[in-house]
Parts: sequence; structure tokens; C-alpha cells
Amino acid sequence: VTTVDSTQTTLAFSARIPLFAGGSNYARAKQAAAESTQASANLDLQQRTVKNNIRSLYRKVQTDVLTVKARKRATISSRSALEATETGYQVGTRNIVEVLNAQRNLFSAQRDYANARYDYIIDLMNLKFFAGSLSETDIQALNAWLD
Repeated sequence: VTTVDSTQTTLAFSARIPLFAGGSNYARAKQAAAESTQASANLDLQQRTVKNNIRSLYRKVQTDVLTVKARKRATISSRSALEATETGYQVGTRNIVEVLNAQRNLFSAQRDYANARYDYIIDLMNLKFFAGSLSETDIQALNAWLD
């Protein structure tokens, strides 16, 4: 009797390693870093833009205040000029054309005064909006003023 012990062992090993996998990971990491840098630059640009808008609107509001005061004085002056012209017309030293011109000047001054006040309100609301301080009470105060 002869016994043959025959044991065969087969071992197979398979590995799939892409040759450029490390390169794509590296490229994705570089792309993410570049996107992060770009996002940071965009944030800086937005912050600078908002600061410039706030500074510009602040100066504009300051100018609007002075313009409103000047337009109010112009309205008062135009009203006085109209009254003087009407008095002159009544005594015969002025003619009706001069009275009409004085009325037109008064109406123009009143229009300019109203426009200056409107510009002031709009610019003030924009300034508060960009500064982040616009509140519901500001809107309510504006509505109450308009009524």
C-alpha cells in the first residue's frame, strides 16, 4: 500500500493600484487650496466694497443735510422775493410777468427742497442698511413721518 499525500495549495493575490491615484489626490488638494484662497479673496473684496459703500453713503448723508438746509433757505428767500414782487405789482412798480417768474422760482425752490429731503431719507436708509443698523423702528418712524 502506497499512500500518496498530495496537498496542493494555491494562493492568488490580486491588487489594483492606479499609477496616477496619488497625482489626482494631489491635484484635488491643490484645487481645494486654490478655491479656499479665491473664497478668501472674494470675502476681502466684499468687505472692502461694503466699507467703501458705507463711507461714501456717510459722506453723501452729510452733504444731503447741508443741501436740505440750503434748499430750505432758498425756499424762504424765494417766498420773500415773491411777496416783494407782488407788493411791487400792487403799487405799480412791477408787472405781472415778474410776479409769474417769482412764483415759478418759488415753486422750483419748493420742488428742489422736497427732492433734497427725499434724497436725504433714501441715503440715510441705505446707510443704515449697509451698516447693518436698519431696524423696524426706522421704517415705522419713516412711515409715521410720511403720513
